[in-house]
Amino acid sequence: MDFSLELRPSSGELRPQHNEPGQLSTRDNAVEYDPDEYTLVNIRIDSVQYGAFDGQPSALILMRFIFKFRPGSRRIRNFHVNIEFRKPNATTASHPKVLRLAPEERRGKIFSEERASTVRAGAELPLSPGGGKLMVDDEVARKINREYELKLSGWKKSSDTATDNVLVWDCTEAKRAAKGVVPNYRAAAIIQYDSKEPFTATFEVDAERGIFQFDKSVFEYLNVFAKKDLDDPVIFNPEKPMGYQIPNVGDFNDLKLDDLISLEAIQTLPEGYS
Repeated sequence: MDFSLELRPSSGELRPQHNEPGQLSTRDNAVEYDPDEYTLVNIRIDSVQYGAFDGQPSALILMRFIFKFRPGSRRIRNFHVNIEFRKPNATTASHPKVLRLAPEERRGKIFSEERASTVRAGAELPLSPGGGKLMVDDEVARKINREYELKLSGWKKSSDTATDNVLVWDCTEAKRAAKGVVPNYRAAAIIQYDSKEPFTATFEVDAERGIFQFDKSVFEYLNVFAKKDLDDPVIFNPEKPMGYQIPNVGDFNDLKLDDLISLEAIQTLPEGYS
């Protein structure tokens, strides 16, 4: 008698993300990883809409990125996301191409540091031909303000198979702030393809976490991923859009991507809540 028993994986043992057999449609969960009870790394695809950019077949892809570490003695210090688009069995010229992306750069001030310093300069001036001298001191006080910023950067680049077919987002915590990276953000990209056939994207993520060693009173930095199993490439099928579709879009060239990925402001709590 044959039977199959599906067990829920424990923390740090999430199964790789697979596409459903025979279903050429985009899955919403691109990457998911929780190496311990403190950490969650998750990339999800909210929607995929097919249309045109300057008259060429293109896809508008909206995504959500989550890099969270529970508060305390640990944090995610940096992360690097690499998304490569390909068309199976294609020549170099026919691979998908990244036309636009957002965000390209986001900055956030963590804190300002003010330093004061005093510089003293001295000189001897002759008083008379007889050789007398006068000592003159000059003090200059100055203040230096330094702002520590968290920076999220996005750009497109080429791979070994095609030009501008790779999306990158990178974030490193602000120096000396030790507050971690951007915990979550939304992103958008417009991808050009040359036919109605499906194309794919491979998601790769690297991250580094800081763990405070109380006995040494220092942070040690370790890779978040001790082991990463390979996920299936995400499939994009022009005949199967996914998620919310923006109505009345003539050409993606008219869209402002930054408006599509803006996060809603946190609402003020009602009176009586804290």
